[in-house]
Amino acid sequence: MHSVDSLWMVAFQCLIGGCVLMIAGLWSENWSSIVWNDTFIWGLSFGTILGIALSWILYVILVKKGDASVVATFTFLVPMLAVIIGTVLLNEPFTKLLFLGIVLIVASIYLVNKKQKQESNQVIIQEKMGV
Repeated sequence: MHSVDSLWMVAFQCLIGGCVLMIAGLWSENWSSIVWNDTFIWGLSFGTILGIALSWILYVILVKKGDASVVATFTFLVPMLAVIIGTVLLNEPFTKLLFLGIVLIVASIYLVNKKQKQESNQVIIQEKMGV
């Protein structure tokens, strides 16, 4: 059985998804409707390079080095980082509800990883006791 490199698989999925979205966009919008200014180009580049490519590369590397279920819980950080970046770089308002959301995200990551750690410790103890 042949294995496929994870990065190539992600790149292929992004390429196919990009083609589908490009066709849908060309079908539903006019190309001339896009305002090609510095803000648009910067946002498109940032989203393409950091938001998609770099984040997937980092995710694949972390999954290869660690437990996939633990790494997957950190995908909850994406909306939190989006709020922080929007607040710092784009001067978006930081409300009490956004703060509550960030607290809940951090708590959920902690609780999911704590539960998995406790379960793995219980398995180790049971194996040592011969249960």
